[in-house]
Amino acid sequence: MKFVALVSGGKDSIYNIMECIVHGHSLVALVNLCPPRCGDNKTSEIDSYMYQSVGSEAIGYISSALKVPLYQTELRRVSHCRRMLYRQCSNDEVEDLYDILCKVLSEIPDVTAVSSGAILSDYQRYRVENVTRRLGLRSLCFLWQRSQEELLEDIVSAGLDAIIIKIAAFGLTVEDFLGVHLSSIAYKLRQLSVPPWSLNVCGEGGEFETITLDCPIFHSKIELNSEPEIVTHSKDPFSPTAYLRLRNLVLEAKPLNEVCRTSEQLLFLKGKHNNEKNTSTHERSPFITPFERLKSIRLKTCEEIKGDVTNALVQKTNINCNNDNHQKYYEFSRKSMNNFARSLGNGMYITSNYYGTGKKVDEIYKATEDAFSQMKNVFTLNEIKPQQIVQFIVVLSQRLSPDVFSNFNEAYTGQLNRWLEEMEIDSNNLKTEYIDSYMPTRVCICVNSLSNETVHCSDEVLTISLSAIVYYGDINVFEWINSLRGLYVQSISHWAPANIGPYSQAIAVPISNIQLDDFSTCVTDYFTFYSGQIGLIPELEVIPSETGYFSDHFEALEVESWLSLRHCHRIMKDSM
Repeated sequence: MKFVALVSGGKDSIYNIMECIVHGHSLVALVNLCPPRCGDNKTSEIDSYMYQSVGSEAIGYISSALKVPLYQTELRRVSHCRRMLYRQCSNDEVEDLYDILCKVLSEIPDVTAVSSGAILSDYQRYRVENVTRRLGLRSLCFLWQRSQEELLEDIVSAGLDAIIIKIAAFGLTVEDFLGVHLSSIAYKLRQLSVPPWSLNVCGEGGEFETITLDCPIFHSKIELNSEPEIVTHSKDPFSPTAYLRLRNLVLEAKPLNEVCRTSEQLLFLKGKHNNEKNTSTHERSPFITPFERLKSIRLKTCEEIKGDVTNALVQKTNINCNNDNHQKYYEFSRKSMNNFARSLGNGMYITSNYYGTGKKVDEIYKATEDAFSQMKNVFTLNEIKPQQIVQFIVVLSQRLSPDVFSNFNEAYTGQLNRWLEEMEIDSNNLKTEYIDSYMPTRVCICVNSLSNETVHCSDEVLTISLSAIVYYGDINVFEWINSLRGLYVQSISHWAPANIGPYSQAIAVPISNIQLDDFSTCVTDYFTFYSGQIGLIPELEVIPSETGYFSDHFEALEVESWLSLRHCHRIMKDSM
């Protein structure tokens, strides 16, 4: 895909460009949102919830070093919607990004993706994805949920030369950190990340920010011909806040043999991994192919799950939940379910199955429409609103082929969107937020045969079975939607498959309490429902058997199975 890179000039946004190139995508332009200039024509540093503002004076040089055009605009808006999920607001700083990307698309219409350097910030990721979704673009975010320790090692090993341009954390001093090259200070950052310190080694908590002076994909490196100006916000002796204003930057051309612009060249890179005090220990390959990443997936997945479960058990005694606030919103219904659903406890019910039939692929839409129509009629009679659905369970009497799935998905999306548009919600913003972020989760299963007393499938007949899990209680729609928690990651990454379907990866619903195991009970606010996960290779968005890489069908199937398990685990972990 041709992509534009949303850059601050820092290590993360530049390193993500390199990851995008490794995975076969083509950089065509940079996008930067900078602070307004002061009266002396100097850039100011502003408090933005979304963008790094220091170092913007270097962005033009980075654009020249990469030999791609720069689309830069001053931030004219501020952050108004500061909640986690973004509600479109005309005077919010997110709309500055929307406007500049519209300009990019008008001049480079074949752009299909946007890259960004988010690692752990749901706040930033949600907003980038909101904009890309509205513009019909894909989000490329290969640093998402990466181990910060490993990522820091990879950045240094890749030869990315960045200096710390801002500090704002306990333990970081002007003398020892500001203006220092990341490669020479990495071991100190690692030291400050372990107790009693609590630094994020990649600065994800805003502890420090960087500017990139050189990296393998630059045709020129950026030199500082003058000492930067130190601007101090706070002189606290333990936790000062200060940044650098860069001056007199120049570009120094690099020999062509030092420039990497292809995936193959970047994959060939090897750098030194340094431990404390820069003692070289071993060579490290910062970039690997998706297939290299799948090696030993069984062992790696088991170790990952074991480690996360161990950490969860350690933290279990520290769980502090209080559902008193929910009780005033949600009273479990005393209504009869009229035999169309059975209770799962805590106000949750699973409905009966509703069936639709048709002729194979040709009539999938009709079959899906019939099943939805039956369900909608029953829900209307029992006064169940569509926003009370937390999960759909779909069973198809077909082998899951691309044709079957794409046709079913189109039908499912059309029927569900039509139903959700009928929701009685006064606020259009709230309805949009629900559709964008809280769509019911979905489990879709394909079987060889499916029948009941009235429906029977054969080789010529396709059968669709549709059921749902619903919260059958008296709800205030506004407070119900605001109390939900959803996971809807649409970015392409190493983490798990991007969610491009009409469903959430996870939906957390307020409940009273659940039984965790035979020995203890934890009072909690939420009960979480998850969508099914198939074993896609997340970077490529294909299943292993479709890549042609695996010579043995059973090897591909085994890798697919472990991928499916790993995706489920990571989604469960990230939604907790």
